[in-house]
Amino acid sequence: MNKIFQLKKESTAQIEIKKSKFFCFSFIVENKFQIENILNDINKKYCDATHICYAYVCRSQEKACDNGEPQGTAGRPILDCIKHKNLQNVLVVVVRYFGGVKLGAGGLVRAYSCCAKTVLEQSEIAECLQCKKLTFEIEFSLQKSLQKLLNNPLILKNKVVYGDKIFVELYFMSEEVDAIKKLVSDCFLQKIEIQVSDDLFIVEAQS
Repeated sequence: MNKIFQLKKESTAQIEIKKSKFFCFSFIVENKFQIENILNDINKKYCDATHICYAYVCRSQEKACDNGEPQGTAGRPILDCIKHKNLQNVLVVVVRYFGGVKLGAGGLVRAYSCCAKTVLEQSEIAECLQCKKLTFEIEFSLQKSLQKLLNNPLILKNKVVYGDKIFVELYFMSEEVDAIKKLVSDCFLQKIEIQVSDDLFIVEAQS
């Protein structure tokens, strides 16, 4: 199974170390465009901060930024905390206001590690699956058959929207594409126009 770990919720924390104040943030992210928007917002809000450091892992891409701190003392420790927990699709930002006492390289590494660890623990972590999505529309007369389909254990998650017709989204493991297509066809005993997304979607694993 394509298991990953992801944050259940976004969180914030505030830590003071030798008079320096650290504001810590965790975000659930899906792409670099979203990351850039978050960083722009934080840079505007905390434009008077001494340093705004961050790290992220998103869709197999990762980055760490020291933002003026000595190289490897801020962004890298944050990134190490993210990777230690095997997290995906997460951005951690730490805003520092210098308090007048220098921490030294080792002290900075410990401080930023502490910030990242604290805010990630507050966010909680969920075991998730990377799934495919299939969509289709049906008439209201097929609603009873739909309920039977939704109870199939191969379907990990579903979304049903009622409008002029019933719009259905099914989420399932990538290797089950052909099986799910057959299930849909067999369930309604008629040709249903099916669309399978090329993208992967994140679904929380059921305990």
